[in-house]
Amino acid sequence: MIKKQLLMALFFAITFLGYSQSTPELINYQSVIRDASNNVLANSTISVKFEIKQNDPTSGTLVFSESHTSVTTNGYGMFNLQIGGGATLSGDFTTIGWDDYEPYYLLTYVDIAGGTAYTYMGANQFLSVPYALHAQTAESITDPNWVKVGDKQYSALPMVGIGNNDPTVALDIKDETLNDTKASALKIVAKSTASGSTWTDAVSVTLDSNINTPNGASAVYAESTGTNAGYNRGVWGEALGSSVTNRGVQGVARGVEGSSYGTVGYAQDASAGINFGAAGYASNGNGGSVGVYGNTNTTDGLAYGVYGVANGVLPLSYNTGVYGKAEGGGTGNIGVSGYTIGVAGENIGTQGRALGSTTGVNLGVKGTANGAVSENDGLLGETTGNANYNVGVYGSASGINDKINHGLEGYADQSTTTNIGVVGNSVGSGVDNYGVKGFSFGLGGTNYYGVYGETSASGGNYFAGYFKGDVNITGNLNVLGNISKGGGTFKIDHPEDPANKYLVHSFVESPEMMNVYNGNTKTDANGFSTVELPSYFDKANKECRYQLTVIGVFAQAIIKKKVSGNTFVIQTNQPNVEVSWQVTGIRADKWANENRVVPELEKKKKGTYLHPELFGQPKEKTEHYHEPTKLSKERKEKRKSKVYDDELGDLNSESGNKKR
Repeated sequence: MIKKQLLMALFFAITFLGYSQSTPELINYQSVIRDASNNVLANSTISVKFEIKQNDPTSGTLVFSESHTSVTTNGYGMFNLQIGGGATLSGDFTTIGWDDYEPYYLLTYVDIAGGTAYTYMGANQFLSVPYALHAQTAESITDPNWVKVGDKQYSALPMVGIGNNDPTVALDIKDETLNDTKASALKIVAKSTASGSTWTDAVSVTLDSNINTPNGASAVYAESTGTNAGYNRGVWGEALGSSVTNRGVQGVARGVEGSSYGTVGYAQDASAGINFGAAGYASNGNGGSVGVYGNTNTTDGLAYGVYGVANGVLPLSYNTGVYGKAEGGGTGNIGVSGYTIGVAGENIGTQGRALGSTTGVNLGVKGTANGAVSENDGLLGETTGNANYNVGVYGSASGINDKINHGLEGYADQSTTTNIGVVGNSVGSGVDNYGVKGFSFGLGGTNYYGVYGETSASGGNYFAGYFKGDVNITGNLNVLGNISKGGGTFKIDHPEDPANKYLVHSFVESPEMMNVYNGNTKTDANGFSTVELPSYFDKANKECRYQLTVIGVFAQAIIKKKVSGNTFVIQTNQPNVEVSWQVTGIRADKWANENRVVPELEKKKKGTYLHPELFGQPKEKTEHYHEPTKLSKERKEKRKSKVYDDELGDLNSESGNKKR
């Protein structure tokens, strides 16, 4: 048995044969072999197999293997071979990447009988000699840390410093000599001749973070700390071009977990002035100018085109997550415009969220508009989509204290004609179109209102809710006050043909507030019957009226004793007579006593009608007439032409569909 020990006593070396201009890619190998008793195997014929593995001798990648047969040892047991000159078993010796800066290991196998029953002898790491094979592809060896391949040059060092002898990142640039003539530590100028089918970037940075980084990972992080009175900008991007779209700064983030931000701006610590996390400015665009444009395309979860957060500590200042201002003489100026396209989950064009104030006011979204002659919209929400739900404006409020949460609140004042806090308009051809829809569900509370209206006006007509048109209620209607109506009916599916007809009966009307009780009874052998009424009858009724009808025989019936103690007595002139009775009482409960119906009233607005058309009068003569809320002509035209979609559609299509 062979002792697993090779005396690597001599050397590896590059073999140079002859005087050819080419360099043979072979490595000389010399060793002495002994048997298990440590005796030299002199003048013997053996077989040798070599394997070359990368990174690790055991689990590394096998990049090359070969065999040498009929190898003869000399009188000292020594033999000489050329690695790369045997019979190739796998791989290609000439293509081994000695310039990969990864360790390579030589594994040796020997069969002292000259066959193929090889015994593993051990592994040795290649050191400097075989890497000289790469010298034939290197044009310069002035700096071994920089490698040039063709027209590309790179450094294998993990950290490189420029102006910094102690770099802490891959490229660490330090320049403390900036002045009026030298304004940048790093300047990149690029010119593109691309036809438009591909992206061209002066700077492209990609971060591949596959581990959990609790503090976040940023492809580009820029920080500016200045004390002068000018501007301090973490990142400043400027795009000057004549193409369809030019971007000063664009960020793209693709993540599989947590939050991914294409571009994040953060500003803090200004003792005076304004902190802008991200500021965008655009002007002089013929087709359109967008200061800040946010776009997101996603197939799942939440997607935000622009997400702004402001956290402030000064008690008398404003914190604005996203602030938009538009000034111009064009057809439309939009301070902040949100636009989103998605196929699943939740898609939000613009979302505002405010939290944290314990004494002031938290406003998720605040819209202010003034100065226009035709129309001012503090907040305008529009949606055109084919999803299950399309919401122009969605308000949500979640509170943790015993306070009031308003998902959406509107406030209007100072108009001498019409003030409307919230207006809902629905213009659609779908199955269901809602101007305003309210929905409430319970999570352990007490009262839940889908829509709640309240009014506390003084003078004139005031209503918590005013409906012009039909109102349909699928549940119960609870009214604590009076009901004033032109008429009333019950309406049910017709008992004889419920699928095709209704059965409609009119209410019984009266100038009095009346309760009606009725039933049938039968007098005894003496012609008497005592009728018991509900226990509350005496307290709920007064001034009772009676009706009696005998059934089956000609007989006389009278009220022998009026209602007293919640009973009354009927007498007939014959025994055992069936009598149908009805008692009508005027309501005497406390609410009725304070709210008696007045049959005839003077109108507050003289010359008006509840139904002017019945008297040949125009609709303007309606008692509560007001001009209907209409969409402005400009907005109607925008909707017809889909101007919002056209303005943002090109940006969305070219930014959302192209991938890097």
